[in-house]
Amino acid sequence: MTELNYFLDLILCTVSKTRRLVKIMLMKLEQRRSYSWLLVSLVIIMSIVLTSCSEKNQKSTPENDSNIDQETTTTADKIADEQTIAEDTEAQEKIEVRVGLIKGPTGMGSAKLMENQEQGQTRLDYKFTIAGAPTDLVGLVTSGNLDIVFLPTNVAATLYNKTEGKIKLVNVNALGVMSIVSCNGKSYEELSDLKGTDIVSAGQGAAPDFVFNYILEGNGLVPGEDINVDFKSEHTEVASLLLGQEYEVAILAEPFTTSVLRQDEACEIAFDLTDEWEKVAPDQAKLVMASAIARTEFLEEYPGAIDIFLEEFNESQQFVNANPEAAGELIEKFDIIKADVAKEAIPRSHILSMTGEEMQKNAKVYLEVIYGHDPKSVGGKLPDDDFYYLGP
Repeated sequence: MTELNYFLDLILCTVSKTRRLVKIMLMKLEQRRSYSWLLVSLVIIMSIVLTSCSEKNQKSTPENDSNIDQETTTTADKIADEQTIAEDTEAQEKIEVRVGLIKGPTGMGSAKLMENQEQGQTRLDYKFTIAGAPTDLVGLVTSGNLDIVFLPTNVAATLYNKTEGKIKLVNVNALGVMSIVSCNGKSYEELSDLKGTDIVSAGQGAAPDFVFNYILEGNGLVPGEDINVDFKSEHTEVASLLLGQEYEVAILAEPFTTSVLRQDEACEIAFDLTDEWEKVAPDQAKLVMASAIARTEFLEEYPGAIDIFLEEFNESQQFVNANPEAAGELIEKFDIIKADVAKEAIPRSHILSMTGEEMQKNAKVYLEVIYGHDPKSVGGKLPDDDFYYLGP
């Protein structure tokens, strides 16, 4: 009978303690909705309770009996606290964000963010893809293999129209990076001083061509009449022709401008086209040529992630602008541009982070100009307001 009484006491003790703890576990389950967690917790509870009850029956005192409820509550609280810590840890798991960027000035502002990712110092888990041209990234974002991509602003508008709103503009990360470079020793005060000059350039029928024509028209010059532009296929060819003295004036984009200035001290920047654009654009609108887009589906699935990205990306760009020397080393490390060129190109690359209504206002002016020269360059129509991400 003694052994029978022992086992009966053990069962009653176990049931009493377990019932109290199960109530606590069920409350946590309602919040957590994780059945795997409940099963693990019950196993732990049963182990603790059986041990406790066994010890009680082997050596029971009135004092121990009076402390049963306190011990049970303490154990339950401990388990609950451990579960809360586990939940907090899980909540802090980083969201993976796949980012595509292009080699060149528009990719330079990301260098510090890429370094921070390597050092584990970012709030998101970034996976970077670096491409040589925008076309290499378009297919990756439309197929869902990239979440955020840096593209020319007019290409972003084209993609928005083509995908019927499956991407949104979230950031302008650089203004114009084009300059008129002269190697003839002449001093130019106004753009009109270039009248009658043959200029070599790349990008015929593309956004840089339209931008230059708009600036000429704003200065009372007729493209093709007052100024003749000879177009070549690549900026490398343009730079080579200028350095070979086959042309005295050229339109170049960074980092080719910096490369030419480093190779020939007689060459200098006659006009920064970003500055010239602001002189003729409505309300001094900015020349917002480079932007970041995000998949609409990604924005909807992770509504807070894009704002974290924009914050961390802005910090990266501020670092690059303030520390050209150190940033140059990072830019070369990630195979964006050589360090010696990057550190000189940074001040002329107009790196910035423009978002929200300011981004929308300036981008609309820019896209209207491009559309006026060739509607196909923005996808056949101007994007509607839904194109612009203005916040959650």
